[in-house]
Amino acid sequence: MESGCFTCQGRLFNNALKGGVDDSVSLSAYVTTALLELGNNSPKLTGVTDRALYCLRDALETVNSSYTLSLLAYTFTLAQDKLAREKTLQRLEELAVKEDGLTHWRRQQEPEEEHGYWWRAPSAEVEMTAYVLLALLSQPQVPTSDLDRAVPIVRWLVKQRNSYGGFASTQDTVVALHALSLYAELTHVADPRSSVSVSSESGFHQEFHINSSNQLLLQSQTLPEVPGEYTVEVTGTSCLLLQTSLRYNTPLRKEESAFTISAQMVPSLVDGKVVEGSQHRLDINVSYTGERPVTNTVLLNVAAPSGFSLVRDSWQNSRDSAMIGHSEINSQGVAISMRPIQRQMAMPVSLSLLMNWKVPTTNTQPGTVHVIDYYENESDISECDIPEEFK
Repeated sequence: MESGCFTCQGRLFNNALKGGVDDSVSLSAYVTTALLELGNNSPKLTGVTDRALYCLRDALETVNSSYTLSLLAYTFTLAQDKLAREKTLQRLEELAVKEDGLTHWRRQQEPEEEHGYWWRAPSAEVEMTAYVLLALLSQPQVPTSDLDRAVPIVRWLVKQRNSYGGFASTQDTVVALHALSLYAELTHVADPRSSVSVSSESGFHQEFHINSSNQLLLQSQTLPEVPGEYTVEVTGTSCLLLQTSLRYNTPLRKEESAFTISAQMVPSLVDGKVVEGSQHRLDINVSYTGERPVTNTVLLNVAAPSGFSLVRDSWQNSRDSAMIGHSEINSQGVAISMRPIQRQMAMPVSLSLLMNWKVPTTNTQPGTVHVIDYYENESDISECDIPEEFK
């Protein structure tokens, strides 16, 4: 754009990939950060980067999003713009959540994500906290004061890791591991001499020793008593990561469907009778009732009732056929790709069916209609009964 920022264009196939990008400022910060990390000093790219930084400085006072501020702090750090960086970090300091010796940032006026039987920070909050950590640690010379400020942030990020060492999604895992790796590099000790002692009142005792030959290796031990109380003592001169992981199985509770489906077969009759070779109609209505304003791509799978076959591409006669991308015949029936559906909007689909006259069918079973958001775990299933005229 003329301002130097980058404009948002197009649409994501999976809106979960959107992350915290919701305007041209956050998108421009992403692009500018990528260019600065690239380190290309060509005149053309330098000109683009300088114009984008000018736009971001100009927009700084109007930014209210914690996510965008954290990203801008990292951008200005890479650009070595000390004044804009300090202004941004000062605003972030006022928004920081500090509890129990931990520091992180959260989104404004957004509910916490639901995670079933356990709680973990939403991906966006892990990501924005990691960007602040990157802003503190990406200077050419990191002062001791910024390393001290980083400690409670690192502790909070480490607490959000899952048992495999990553985080909730790909995006926050990449950013958080980048920030934690930078912290590990800055606090690296060439010749560490540290020990971790784990013990319990029942007599369990295990020691881990860290030195230059094994400091990058994972050392683990199964705890014999769960639940149980254990005491950990750490001594030495290096930075260590201690993590416990508890795995168990529990039945998942039944979630309410994010879709509503109705399916009805409408026979084509002549004088009240079914005529051989005539096509019959299957009317399907799909509505999205979930929490998001719009779905991603929706996949509709239709299996015909026993004794019937679906007519290829008959969905083109649907009232809103423009909302349908394409269809594919498979062994179960037909899979129809539908464009994103807005919340509470009904999407009608009509298909044609042919009855199998050559091979009479007994003990007929209803067909099934299954709808799912292609990128989300949201789905519903319904049956389409066979009308009495066919029985």
